[in-house]
Amino acid sequence: MVELLTKPKGQASEEESSAKLVQSGNLGAILIKLSDNEDTASTECLLHPEDPVPAHYAASIARLRKTAAALGYTGP
Repeated sequence: MVELLTKPKGQASEEESSAKLVQSGNLGAILIKLSDNEDTASTECLLHPEDPVPAHYAASIARLRKTAAALGYTGP
């Protein structure tokens, strides 16, 4: 899981990172990344909480939730 969650040099986008996790099918790593993205996108962490969640986080969160559900995760 640590290797899956560690961004190699040059891999900058959230989309690339979440795509790598989705391809791995590693539910533990997917849930860790999902929790990290949800926390980062929470209103407590945003500089302007009145603004919507940045699109790259919203897309990543949706993709990770869908993949986790497909792997059998039934949590929130």
